[in-house]
Amino acid sequence: MVVVTLSVLVGAAFLIGTGFKFWASIRGARMEHLTRTDAATLAALPDHELPRYTVLVPVYKEANIVANLIGNLGALDYPAHLLEVLILVEEDDTETRAAAEAAAAEQARQDAWNDTTNTPCPATAKACVDLDGRRAWLTDGGNTVYGPVYISSGAPGADTETPRGTFHVTYKVKDEVSREFNDAPMPNSVYFTWSGHAFHQGNPNVDSAGCIHLGGSDSDAFFNQLHEGDEVFIY
Repeated sequence: MVVVTLSVLVGAAFLIGTGFKFWASIRGARMEHLTRTDAATLAALPDHELPRYTVLVPVYKEANIVANLIGNLGALDYPAHLLEVLILVEEDDTETRAAAEAAAAEQARQDAWNDTTNTPCPATAKACVDLDGRRAWLTDGGNTVYGPVYISSGAPGADTETPRGTFHVTYKVKDEVSREFNDAPMPNSVYFTWSGHAFHQGNPNVDSAGCIHLGGSDSDAFFNQLHEGDEVFIY
């Protein structure tokens, strides 16, 4: 009789425990596990409040995809100094190792091109142009708000080189044409000298006669965000 009673109690305890686990699982599955926020709140977070991450990525015999993999990892929207990515390659996988090293070098070059934190451009400027790096960007209080974007500038020569120094936006013309070059279109012209130098839409792969060529959407951004009197710094 005692044995039967103990068996019943143990069975009941087991059933109760199982039932509780089942209830807890269902309840947990229905709970919201995400903390939702908006992009503005995330952008306002200072770097010192963000955790440091190390991402380990093992690859083997994947030379054909490792470049895209490294490129996508490099595009993660997270402060670079808080993110360490380690590509783990087997010692005998020389092909993948070579592809990874080449991709990492290209990513480092692209990261350096995108880095606008250590340049001569002053915090007072609204637009910065790096002629040798073929890039330009918009700033506000020293913080990059657009770009950098790929540009072309004046061809070598005393009459065609883009001048370097500090300038200010003089005026803007949305649908400008170049009277010097047979009314060639110069959409979204933002002049920064009285000698005809301007940001405007053009082919960034072709040198200009002194202006800064921007791609179509980039020229829209420069035209819309720059205003008369804004400082332009070219180095």
